[in-house]
Amino acid sequence: MTENQKQFLVLRADGMTFDNIALKLKVTKPTLMKWSKLFKDDINDLKCLAILALKEEYKYTQKGKYEILLKHLKKVDEAIEKKDLSKVSIKDLLALKNDILDSLNITESNTNFVNLDLDDLGFMEQLELTKKQIINIDETII
Repeated sequence: MTENQKQFLVLRADGMTFDNIALKLKVTKPTLMKWSKLFKDDINDLKCLAILALKEEYKYTQKGKYEILLKHLKKVDEAIEKKDLSKVSIKDLLALKNDILDSLNITESNTNFVNLDLDDLGFMEQLELTKKQIINIDETII
């Protein structure tokens, strides 16, 4: 792979148009279109890596989303405990709690244990999610 092709991959994965890339790299548009077909999987991989890096930077990871859901659930539980049930309906809080529990259940059902190792402190778990499961969770949660 040439240096121009490597630059093309990065620019195309960043969403730059063929016209702008052609001007920047001084390569014809038909050549860029051939490269696009040739390196389609590489461009897609770079896009995925960029998205994953952003998700990590903004803590929008599987673990981060799960922690947020648990924090929300705790707040809802605390609010329910403070309510005077003889005077105020808690229908909305219970509905919110059910929504959060459903989201947690979806997250848990899409998590597969692949290896459980004992360590000095007890169990250490290793979790694995497929790319498709991560996308489904992203679409379901929040």
